[in-house]
Amino acid sequence: MAADPVRAGLVARLLATPAVTSLLGAPNNVFHRVAPRAAVPPFIVLHRQAGTDNWTFSGAPLERDVWTVKAICRGSSSAPADELAKQITLALNDAPITVDGYAVLYLRRESKIDFAETDGADQFHHCGGVFRVDVAPL
Repeated sequence: MAADPVRAGLVARLLATPAVTSLLGAPNNVFHRVAPRAAVPPFIVLHRQAGTDNWTFSGAPLERDVWTVKAICRGSSSAPADELAKQITLALNDAPITVDGYAVLYLRRESKIDFAETDGADQFHHCGGVFRVDVAPL
C-alpha cells in the first residue's frame, strides 16, 4: 500500500528543508509512528492523531487531519530537540506542500509538544507540535 498522501507531503517538505535536515542525526531521519531502535538522534517522528471527513452536498469530503510532528533527542539537554522543533514549525506553517490528488487548504501548528521520558539510563526529549492539515480532493 502506498504511503498516505498527506504524510508523504509532510515528509517531503521536511526533507526538502535544509534548516531541518542539517539538524538531523542522520540523513532521511524522519519516521512514521516510531523510530527504529538504531536511529541516530535527533530525529523526527510523525503520525496522524485524528482525521475528520467534512461532507458537502456531493462528491468527496474535505479532509481535516491532525498530525503530531515532533523532534526527539537523547541526553540530559532538550536543546537539540527544541531547535529542531522550531525549524519544523517554520518549515510546515503555511507551507506549499504537495499532496497527490488533493489541494492543501490549511497547514498550521495548533499546539506544542514538550515532554521527556526515560528508557533505562537514557533520557529522550520530545519537542514539536500538533499540526492541522486540511485538504480537498481535486
